Amino acid sequence: MGLDAVVYRSKVNLPFDPDAVGAAFDESTGECYVSDLDRESAFEQKFPRETRISADKRIGNIDLVSWLREQASRALEDTSIVLSKVLYSGNHSGDWIPLEQTFALRDELLQLGRYAKESDCDCLKQFVIDMLELVEAAKREGHPIVFV
Repeated sequence: MGLDAVVYRSKVNLPFDPDAVGAAFDESTGECYVSDLDRESAFEQKFPRETRISADKRIGNIDLVSWLREQASRALEDTSIVLSKVLYSGNHSGDWIPLEQTFALRDELLQLGRYAKESDCDCLKQFVIDMLELVEAAKREGHPIVFV
């Protein structure tokens, strides 16, 4: 068990024509899928999940997420996006950070990155790097960061 985050590719950045294969999109997350259960297996085989994802990051297991939260709480306010929407639990899934909040999230991550550098905390540094990659992918794709 743990926490992972993804950003789904936008329609124009997929390596296939979603309209031609009858794919649908989740309005909230941007995930591309087929709703016909009879075609789902063939779709997954031809277009595996990783071809539909722009960025995929493992944040960590439950213990690491808890530790990251403890470290981040030393540098950020309790109401921060990092603490309230990312590191609040080590196993939340199905929720997301809307694209509009990724700009504020980026600012918090930069602040957290400065703290991580000063405290020489490698796990926290890697968390910041990974989250910044998700933020950039979200901006590029026009989709939220989704926890899976």
